Amino acid sequence: LSSVLSTMNESRMHAIIAKCAATPECLEPTQLKQKELEASEKAPILTDLILRDPAIFLQRHGKYLNAADLEYFSALPYDYEVQFYLKELGVVPDASRGRSVRNRRYQRMMKLMEEGEFFSEVQCRLFAHTIHT
Repeated sequence: LSSVLSTMNESRMHAIIAKCAATPECLEPTQLKQKELEASEKAPILTDLILRDPAIFLQRHGKYLNAADLEYFSALPYDYEVQFYLKELGVVPDASRGRSVRNRRYQRMMKLMEEGEFFSEVQCRLFAHTIHT
């Protein structure tokens, strides 16, 4: 997944990282006396995180991104966690990507109906052998 992210539009990825790094709430200090990181110090940490685990990046920093930036992540190959966080952030996955119907039983039923075997006598005997003796 990280190789896919690194080969995708790198300028877009760097723009997303720059936007997050410029946000003061992003990577806040966790200790009382710890100084706040500069944007230049945040960038390598965010780059590592987005390449290593884009789902964790979205969980922690997705709220600082707009819909156009989040579209960058929807172009990734299907990953349940990434899709979950995109849905949480209000981005609906692109329907034009040609995803197949998820219900495999429905797909199989439609295929059998096209072939004319769904309600055939042979299929009815297979599924309800107690009725057809």
